[in-house]
Amino acid sequence: MLASGGYDHKVVLWDIGAHQRGGGSVVRTLSGHSDAVTCVAFHPERPGVIASGSGDATIRVWDTLSGQTTHVLEGGHSDWIKGVAWSPFAPAALASVSDDGSVLLWDADKGVVKKKFEGGHSDFVTAVAFSPADPTVLATSSVDRTVVVWDIKGGAVTYKFTEATDEVHTISWSSHTEGLLATGSHDAKVMDGK
Repeated sequence: MLASGGYDHKVVLWDIGAHQRGGGSVVRTLSGHSDAVTCVAFHPERPGVIASGSGDATIRVWDTLSGQTTHVLEGGHSDWIKGVAWSPFAPAALASVSDDGSVLLWDADKGVVKKKFEGGHSDFVTAVAFSPADPTVLATSSVDRTVVVWDIKGGAVTYKFTEATDEVHTISWSSHTEGLLATGSHDAKVMDGK
């Protein structure tokens, strides 16, 4: 299954297997946001659970089987949410980033912010990713041309990459090489942080 978000304020779930067989179909449409859906993430351990972030400054946690919102996470961000990521180590832990410059760690089951990471970025934060190998590491990217690696426990900046010459919009940890982080930027470079 594939999930997409759009300017129609909806999350769409797609059956890609049907597409490969010559058809392709929408399995379900999830409605509830009041602005564009900018990011989606399936839960790594809970089948049928997905999180979506929106321009309405909320995160919705969905049950994809029923199509219902199970939690609305609000009040943490004041601008467009640009990235959400589930922790592979703590089932309720969800990280989010926003155009308001904030990086938050939520307890999605309780709907509360557990931690606010500060001092890493000076502009819109564009993406977030948990390390697949280290439960204490989180990375974020920003329009400020930086990538920040955070210590989740202490909330401090562990390392700040400043090599990008333009806005950084995407990051991804390697699941095969511990500590390897790829970034994508408007400067048309892909860098690794190993």
